[in-house]
Amino acid sequence: YVLEAAAELCEYYLIEKMLDKKHYLQRFQAILSERAKLGKAKALFIPQPSNPDSAHHSARVRYQLGVQNGHGINYLGIRGSYQDLGDSDEGMLWGTRIEFFDLLLFYEMHQFYDYSKKQINLSYHGDYGIEYFTLLSLASYAPQSAFFHPISWRARFAWDRDYRSDLPVFSTHLAAGSTWGNETAFGYVLAEVTGYADKEGIGAIAPVVGLSFKESQSFKTVGEYSHRWYSDGMRQHLVSLTQLWRIAPSLAIKAMAEFKSREHEDEKSFKASFEYYF
Repeated sequence: YVLEAAAELCEYYLIEKMLDKKHYLQRFQAILSERAKLGKAKALFIPQPSNPDSAHHSARVRYQLGVQNGHGINYLGIRGSYQDLGDSDEGMLWGTRIEFFDLLLFYEMHQFYDYSKKQINLSYHGDYGIEYFTLLSLASYAPQSAFFHPISWRARFAWDRDYRSDLPVFSTHLAAGSTWGNETAFGYVLAEVTGYADKEGIGAIAPVVGLSFKESQSFKTVGEYSHRWYSDGMRQHLVSLTQLWRIAPSLAIKAMAEFKSREHEDEKSFKASFEYYF
């Protein structure tokens, strides 16, 4: 197999004009002559890719229940299509993200102290609004190899509350970098530029470090850290960690933890997400 790979490498060098035809023919013939002396080789075992029929459906609805800064919070979301890094990539092309029209709403319940009863009660007249609304989100995490050095990239256009304040602001995110690993586990490093459509015209740059690890066909862990520098000098840390449990092609449960540094109060949240694909 080493000699066969060497012969193919010679062909690659010829195509890329790294070797002229004369030296190519000499080297190619010498390699194949040595290979012929070894006789027939045993067949290699090539693992079959996952069947596309086992992939989840395109659209998704989700209900999330969790705690944010000590307050109970509920989320309800729907996505038109298709796949994000936190979803199962069984039957999918791994390391990709394609999302259209992903909406997530939140309803936060507040606590108050009832002095008459000397106990803490929940108020169901809390805050509600849009957590995020993604118009389009694309990503390709292509790993580096000895022969190929592709650029990993991602782009996102959305209203979200990842801004330094907790109000939803429309933003454009563009990032590029490199990925190392394989289908089971890979990590990536990106440089991201973000622009916000607010009155101040704030922008930000950030290094992004992420990791995806697939323990099995049913379990997957995804984590990411981002450190944003805003154009007015402010900094912000964003951390997320997701554990996926795929119950069936149409059902999944996720445990999620997030941290967002803010201007006034940092946001810490822990959520359980119940997701149905259709």
